[in-house]
Amino acid sequence: MASKKETKFNSDNLGDDLRNIHKPELDDERKKRIKNNVMSQLEIPVIRYIRSLVSSLKLDPSRYVLIKEKVFDLLESKRQKRFYISNIFTYHKKFVSAFVLFLIFFGMFSFVNFYSPGVVLAEEFTVLDTYRGDVCVERDGEKLEVEKGMRIYQNDKITTGEDGFASIKFFDDSVSRLDERTRVVINELLKPSDTSIESHVEVSLLEGEMWSRVVNLVEGESSFVVEANDVFTAAQRAAFNVRVFDSSIEIGVFDHMVNVSSSDDNEKGEKIVSGKKAFLNNSKEVEVSEIDKDDKQIAWVRENLDNDRLYLLEVEERLFTARLK
Repeated sequence: MASKKETKFNSDNLGDDLRNIHKPELDDERKKRIKNNVMSQLEIPVIRYIRSLVSSLKLDPSRYVLIKEKVFDLLESKRQKRFYISNIFTYHKKFVSAFVLFLIFFGMFSFVNFYSPGVVLAEEFTVLDTYRGDVCVERDGEKLEVEKGMRIYQNDKITTGEDGFASIKFFDDSVSRLDERTRVVINELLKPSDTSIESHVEVSLLEGEMWSRVVNLVEGESSFVVEANDVFTAAQRAAFNVRVFDSSIEIGVFDHMVNVSSSDDNEKGEKIVSGKKAFLNNSKEVEVSEIDKDDKQIAWVRENLDNDRLYLLEVEERLFTARLK
């Protein structure tokens, strides 16, 4: 029997002994058998268990939107600064682990995962959400009686008069707001179908000013496009304003990013990020400059930024409620 002194000596060196033990080398087949054995002994699958925990959490919708927006803004800013994935590994392991868990959490508990089965994800139709003043909707050459919530179809023309305003809510949860003396044509409303999960919206701005908020089109080829004088502004997630005056176009980006091109091929365009504005004349050359403080204080801009915040809360609350059903 070992003496107390020997026992104490062995305990003192236990850490060193453990560190000197070589990690067992297992082939892929052995690892797979161990994994299957562990998984088979769990009462419920891990993913389902995590989902059940997440679904039990209660989060105020307004706080949820603010948190999600900050995460997306952070990710977008990192991408704009060319923060490549290899740089991540220079950070501490604990930070990387926490970040991965955070992404898993939001991947299960936010509308990043827009196309989850059994959830009402977006509006069924494109509608005239709100309007005031002189507003006209024309279809097949006939002027229609305007009413809140009326359906808007492909090829419809919407015009606002001198004191007019109109807000169009699209089936993909994007929204466009038309200032006074503005004319638009709905060129395309392509909804997801049985053969495709991608969506495409294209609106032609003939004259005036239109603000668009594209919420979050997660599918690769989905897009929301504003065409003006053969200039195409495309986005999957952004808040931007397009203004047509004389023969010139001004595009201001107030959230995330758009692609501006002189053709419908977005790959050939120029990316305009949040805080920038683009100016194009007859030559279609893109001149990019900063959005200054005066631009942000324009009543039209301030009103739309405020309305965007309220609209995002509305969308989030509806999606959040749908997930709990």
